[in-house]
Amino acid sequence: MGKKATPPRSFNTIRQSQCEKRTKREQKRRFVLLAICAAITLIVLTSLILLVCSIVDAVASNGPGSHNPSDVTYQAFTQEEDGLERGPLMLINKDNKYSFPSNATSVLVDMRDELESSDADIYGFSSATKDYLFNETALEAFNSMMEKYYEVTEDDTLLVDTAYRSKSDSNPGYSDHNSGYCIAFTEAFTNNDAASWITKNCHKYGFIVRYPSEKATLTGVGKPETTYDYEECFRYVGIAHATYIKENDLCLEEYVEMLAEDHEFDGDHLQLTGADGNDYSIYYVPLSDDPVTTLNVPSNFSYTVSGDNREGFIVTVNLSDPIE
Repeated sequence: MGKKATPPRSFNTIRQSQCEKRTKREQKRRFVLLAICAAITLIVLTSLILLVCSIVDAVASNGPGSHNPSDVTYQAFTQEEDGLERGPLMLINKDNKYSFPSNATSVLVDMRDELESSDADIYGFSSATKDYLFNETALEAFNSMMEKYYEVTEDDTLLVDTAYRSKSDSNPGYSDHNSGYCIAFTEAFTNNDAASWITKNCHKYGFIVRYPSEKATLTGVGKPETTYDYEECFRYVGIAHATYIKENDLCLEEYVEMLAEDHEFDGDHLQLTGADGNDYSIYYVPLSDDPVTTLNVPSNFSYTVSGDNREGFIVTVNLSDPIE
């Protein structure tokens, strides 16, 4: 027998078959598109995760805020509460009393002896009998400034009136002179045109004008707060801090407050280039409720720590002076 003939398909059957094929193709196309979208989404998510991880790693390796130098590594350093009253950034005024901690005068030296031993006749003293003690680091900077002043002006007539004031002096605990970092010329300074060089250039040696007349309401010294101006008074704070204070027209009260409010260790450090050309990173560490305060200090760069005689410590890192 011959093969049974296959009956011809109807038009509807053919159309149904074509529709099924189109449906399968559409399903396949949608599946492919979904797979592509899923792959793209996975790639994007992976990239975002890697980016977040890299940021977290950078922050973790740096310690504090992400805008701080990443090449600084930190180690623990402890300070007792009396450390608040040591260092060039102590704030002593009518609202912040100084209690004269033990051994605070151990870093003071006799200005007269130091000047005589250098054979320099660059300034004098208003009293032949009064003691003139000053912080050793501050005095070295002061003498360098006065040597340059004499070189520029050839004026050797300036007289130092007051340096360190002890607990036995007037108004003990509320005078900036109690710090050992404050020095004042006689009132003739303000009438000496040449002396304006010191006012303009003292920040290059780490000094600031302690009581700018326009800051009297903040410092409590100078008109209209008192009946006199005291712009012949200079305070040693270090070149980094003096540079920022000078460039931003601040007084010491404003500067210390700014550091405490805006530049804690866990936040963004204050970064600047000092008048000495060195780069610095500066941050604030509040006093702990514990018997000692633990500070994070660099292990691979030189640094200094100063109390603010208020509520914390200020760390100054010299990024231009690595420790080998």
